[in-house]
Amino acid sequence: MRKAAIMARVSSDEQAQGYSLDSQMEQLKKFCEQRNIEIVYEFLEDHSAKTFERPAFQKFLQRAKSNRGFVDCLLFISWDRFSRNTTDAYVMIRTLKGLGIEAQASSQPIDFSIPESKFLLAYYLTFPEVDNDRRSIKIKDGIRAAWKAGRWTSTAPKGYLNSRDEYKKPLLIPNPKLAPAVLKMFELASTGMPQYRIRYEIKEMGLKYSRNGIAIALRNPIYMGKIFIPPDESNPVALMVDAVHEAIVEPELFYKVQDVINRKNNRRITPKNTKIRPEFPLRGLLICNKCGGLMTASASTGKMKKKFFYYHCNSCYQQRFPAHIVNDELDKIKKLLSFKNHPSTVYKLFLNSFLSDTNKQSQFEINKAEKELEIVSKRLENLQLLFVDGSISADEYSKLKLKFNSEMEELKSVAYGSRNTSRELSEGIRESINLFANFGKTLESMELEDRYQIWSSIFPEKMKFDGKNCRTHKINEAVALLISIDGGSRGNEKRDKLKKLSLSLQVDPQGFEPWSK
Repeated sequence: MRKAAIMARVSSDEQAQGYSLDSQMEQLKKFCEQRNIEIVYEFLEDHSAKTFERPAFQKFLQRAKSNRGFVDCLLFISWDRFSRNTTDAYVMIRTLKGLGIEAQASSQPIDFSIPESKFLLAYYLTFPEVDNDRRSIKIKDGIRAAWKAGRWTSTAPKGYLNSRDEYKKPLLIPNPKLAPAVLKMFELASTGMPQYRIRYEIKEMGLKYSRNGIAIALRNPIYMGKIFIPPDESNPVALMVDAVHEAIVEPELFYKVQDVINRKNNRRITPKNTKIRPEFPLRGLLICNKCGGLMTASASTGKMKKKFFYYHCNSCYQQRFPAHIVNDELDKIKKLLSFKNHPSTVYKLFLNSFLSDTNKQSQFEINKAEKELEIVSKRLENLQLLFVDGSISADEYSKLKLKFNSEMEELKSVAYGSRNTSRELSEGIRESINLFANFGKTLESMELEDRYQIWSSIFPEKMKFDGKNCRTHKINEAVALLISIDGGSRGNEKRDKLKKLSLSLQVDPQGFEPWSK
């Protein structure tokens, strides 16, 4: 007597086509009874047949490998229940044959002893894959057609809700709770506020984004009532169409945000500023002591046609200093920004201080995302059981499955972004600290524009020159923390000069911009 394992499988859109698990099992058991085949193993599946990475099938395969001979055939209703991928199907048939198991369909039997039967097997295996491909093309074409008609067919982006119009067609409607937060997000972004700060502002309004999610949302034209249609093989040109849903953000505001983002992204690839000259390294960084205006710089030609360089105020015309005197003070500051301890030894202390809260927050977000991911995954499993039992319709199943899959992808993105946060910050800080390993020489090797960026980041509130000394109210957080850590090793002379500079060790929220240098 032959010993068989029987398999029944359905996918989300096949329940209504007579492929229910109970029906398949009933037919297979009747088939075995009529042919005196003993059923020693049976399993059910509700996964797609595009791959054999199906939990129930893999469990059977492991059982077959560890206990050879417990069955000699695997039975199923038809070959499309076995697989919808021709290449994978042939490989699995050979694998099962190597284990002494013959794969066979009760309604589409194949006599493997007859060579010509392989033609029939090829047809049985190829047709489901062709059907899948054709169905996929139809779905994609249907989605693109809906997009071109201005209708969003997927899960609503944050700030919107999925709904239907009077013709039962998909329609996005603004979420009364989150739409104001989306508008606030764009308004803050238009001012140039850093995205990490925007995240905290809108979080108070109930709108939560991952680190990458907010950057993607600010680029999404759906919020201004447009739908972007990407190119594909059949349509090589991308399109932007008017949507039928209500816009949350006015087009003027949306494009203003894009300009702000583009200026930030292109900051380091913009043409060189011709106003920056080696004679005036502090142009744009000096404030007039008299009127508080920004000082500029220029050259004047003497009687002997020799050029003299000056920093001066064009607002009150009351201050004018020879450039070489001011630049000498800058050189002194450069020497003060040196450390007895090599930055690589200071790095661990700095990193622990700077990243402590960030690491805790990142780990909290990871743990929270993983717990929520587990909950959503369980909901998806329960949904599949409800569908198999017939408790919900195919339409309800499709909608909820799409919703749960979307939530899972977003949670995975949150966990991935949080894991990378500490590593990216650590790498950025390491690069910034290495800048100070030999600050003077490193600075001299840079382009003028990069040098200016360094000084402007170190002194975010500019500097003042009183005729003898340069002073500032605040320095960058990274530099301030390095100075405080290394402060105990400084000589009295350097400490006195630092006091003369009136360097404040307050935290500068702007951050140290040139990490990537």
